Amino acid sequence: MTNVNWKLNEGLIVALANDVFGIINLVVFVLSGANMLHIGVLGALSLVVGVGLFTRRPEFFWSAIALAPITVAIGISTLYSSIGFFGFNPNQQGLLFNLGLITYSAVAFLLLFYLILKRRVLLR
Repeated sequence: MTNVNWKLNEGLIVALANDVFGIINLVVFVLSGANMLHIGVLGALSLVVGVGLFTRRPEFFWSAIALAPITVAIGISTLYSSIGFFGFNPNQQGLLFNLGLITYSAVAFLLLFYLILKRRVLLR
């Protein structure tokens, strides 16, 4: 019987976060009817970087640092557009969408700072 250690380390957290962002972006891309091409490209790149981070290669780490501010910017700009067009409506669907975008942007922002703070550990 093999001993599998499921302890989460820093590299696994960052890789999983990038994969989750990639899946979210690709789902939004598909739900938009493939109209938001930039979201689809960001989703594909996030998935590639997330899978590459599992291999612990330094070029994927630097790609993750490059993609994190783009992810934050897209989340904030989509939230700004949503609030500009619809406002904070009492509509449950619009409110949940805006709360999801706030969460998406906040987690992307935290991932960016986590990558910057833990870069020495992650590059080992």
